[in-house]
Amino acid sequence: MKKPISPLAAVLALVLIALLIFFVHRKLASGRMEVTISQAQINAVLAKTFPQNKKYLKVVKLTYSEPRAVLITGTDQVRVSLKVKATIGISGLEKSYDGAAAVLTKIGYDSEKKQIYLQDAGLEDLSIPKIPNKYLEIAKTAATLAASQYFDKIPVYNLTEKDPAQSLARWLLRDVRIADQKIHFVFGLEER
Repeated sequence: MKKPISPLAAVLALVLIALLIFFVHRKLASGRMEVTISQAQINAVLAKTFPQNKKYLKVVKLTYSEPRAVLITGTDQVRVSLKVKATIGISGLEKSYDGAAAVLTKIGYDSEKKQIYLQDAGLEDLSIPKIPNKYLEIAKTAATLAASQYFDKIPVYNLTEKDPAQSLARWLLRDVRIADQKIHFVFGLEER
């Protein structure tokens, strides 16, 4: 037979719930909470993630390095410029070519993981000046694949459970926008 909950335990639980509601209400008093992520924060995350390299079709090895994010105002997009090194050939007969790439990503929010991340990456531009024309198309194909693989859901911010307001807000994403060189995520109880 289960023991009934003591009156003291019930009162303590109610006080804890009331305190949580009080702190969350103070943070969300306006019905919303805004989290901003700067370009510098995204660049710091990307710096930890790169360089990245992978071999494609057994003859093309691509290395992306030195990422630099630029937020595109008025959109939900981030352009990431990178150095690229394409190494073409088989072991012992390889030749490397240096260049640059630009990858366009969108900003996403994973409500299960409570993470803000980069997603849906696509190669916007690839420039490898000294690569022979016969290798250029295969390098572009490999660079396109690499862009989508390297940038597949790179988390740039995690909403924390330690902050009561963020803990509640994690379920209530309302808007994402880029302004003032920052990504603004608006969480709230009502549509804005």
